[in-house]
Amino acid sequence: MSAPAAPPVQALHRNDPRRLGRYRLVGRLGSGGMGVVYLGEDPDGGPVAVKLVHAVLSHDPEFRQRFRSEVQRARQVPSFCTAEVLDADLEHQPPYLVVEYVPGPSLGQVVEERGPLTAANLHSVAVGVATALAGIHGAGVIHRDLKPENVLLAPGSPKVIDFGIARAFEATSQLTRTDQMVGTVAYMAPERFSSEPGVPLTAAADVFAWGCVVGYAGTGRTPFRADSPPATAARILTQPPHLDGLAEPLRSLVELSLAKDPAERPTARELLDMLLGEAPVRRPAGPATRTGPRPPQAPARLAGPPPAYPGRATSAAPVRPPGGPVAYARRPRGGRLLAALAMLLVLAGLGTVAAVLRLDSLARDALISDSGRGGDPDGSGGGSNGSGADDGADGSGADDGADGSGAEADGGADGSGADADGGSADADGGSAGGDGGGPGAAPVEPSGEPDLQDSLDSPAQWRETARRADGAGCTVRGVLRATLPGPGTLQCPGPAEQFPGDLAVEVSVTLLNAGGCAAVWYHWDSEAGGQVLRVCQRELSVAADAPGDQQVFGTVPLPRPIPLGADTRIHLVVREGRAELFLAGEFAGALPLPADSPQDGQVVLGASVAAPAARAATSVTFADVAIQSL
Repeated sequence: MSAPAAPPVQALHRNDPRRLGRYRLVGRLGSGGMGVVYLGEDPDGGPVAVKLVHAVLSHDPEFRQRFRSEVQRARQVPSFCTAEVLDADLEHQPPYLVVEYVPGPSLGQVVEERGPLTAANLHSVAVGVATALAGIHGAGVIHRDLKPENVLLAPGSPKVIDFGIARAFEATSQLTRTDQMVGTVAYMAPERFSSEPGVPLTAAADVFAWGCVVGYAGTGRTPFRADSPPATAARILTQPPHLDGLAEPLRSLVELSLAKDPAERPTARELLDMLLGEAPVRRPAGPATRTGPRPPQAPARLAGPPPAYPGRATSAAPVRPPGGPVAYARRPRGGRLLAALAMLLVLAGLGTVAAVLRLDSLARDALISDSGRGGDPDGSGGGSNGSGADDGADGSGADDGADGSGAEADGGADGSGADADGGSADADGGSAGGDGGGPGAAPVEPSGEPDLQDSLDSPAQWRETARRADGAGCTVRGVLRATLPGPGTLQCPGPAEQFPGDLAVEVSVTLLNAGGCAAVWYHWDSEAGGQVLRVCQRELSVAADAPGDQQVFGTVPLPRPIPLGADTRIHLVVREGRAELFLAGEFAGALPLPADSPQDGQVVLGASVAAPAARAATSVTFADVAIQSL
């Protein structure tokens, strides 16, 4: 069976550079907390990957020093196991790095689209990743963020990317924000949660991540999966791994690599020797407690939802977190465990872990609102954008059987209903032209670097929710996807960062099911509410979304419906007392906002459905969000 193709290259954004040094940039490969990765061409026309650091990082002397050091170390890593460093300009403002372009798909993409690997393929991946780690560690580099998305299945052997340089990002003092810790919780070793000062991070943390990656590749779930990142971290600290579905002898090797004590884990080289049969497989000191019968030799297919994370939405019915057996292990040393658990609760700098703790103030689990809330004037929905299989999605717009071609639901679900208060858009910008250059001139989109940016292709600043039995929830796999089974609204958990005053939110939206809207909340507070932009096929609208107040401020009818299944760039600019709306780079209209509008709060992404859609469930996807304070 051939592997899936690499993800499609995205178009350059309006503010993206077109050239860096000798390299012409032709598209985007992704973005994250550290910067943006572009597909480029060298002077001979060959493809390269160009990693441009965010400008805000480059102004920090500590970051630049560490970045320079880590680039030099990366050059020493053998090219057979990673994307080779080809060039770098560390004096450029901001600096950039040029590496080999690897066109193969990621391990995460393959498992997501096709389920767990076969036994033969799994062993090959385990050997390839262990080989890469041995080479990386031999160069004196620790990866720090090994996960399926950082394993590229190149022809011949897997390649591990995005290593080492992450250290410069993580160690920079100004970057200890709640959403910026390097590392994905499900693949982080217990010692990474330690609150003890001076605890060194060693290559053993990468070996632990190797075990999690191989476990995920072989079963379709991470070994310590729980219903939230804090719960996942707690299981990593206190519970044995869940490895049902892995066959021997690989199961014992994975179990050995997941030892709580770093000293009990083998080195990457020792792992490789055992995988190749050149050394006997050491048995773990404390075998994992099994929660079911011994698995058969053939790997199970991925039958359940992905790792579940908490989310926020509103609901007419209470939602309970998914249950599941919990395996118990020997009790770790009390003092160290208590300190580590305390860190999960109090460290705002613990990135994905601690940032999620704020969700308790929103709602522990995903909740769905009923359609009785006013101010949902046009119905909502959406669907998969074809980035990967999810509940039967085949990449063509199908979502739980929906093909995006069904008739619109009754009751005005196409967004053409009357505006609640008669408001209408100022189509030409009026006299409040913002940056438009004077009366009558249409506003122009603001320029400048975003304050927050996320490709939304994997859980990072935006995270996944627990998936309800009816399919409602948020996933972050290739894109951020919000799914609703019927009328209501759903908010996906994102960064806790507050954006006061004027701001701009730019994001790519995909609608796939007729009768659906993407929703962007801004100046949002979990108690007081905020305001929301709804993006529907036939209109854009801005409304209040607060307890007892869902007034629609106005709508912008669209001359042509947004095509179902098409990636559409939306730009919301809130300034000078109004909301300016841009669609695919063109000014669409401006809506006046009340004088008492909220002036501070979070930006939240999600979905809204006002009337039953043509099929059982509706979804909407987001990609490449950028938020800027003006």
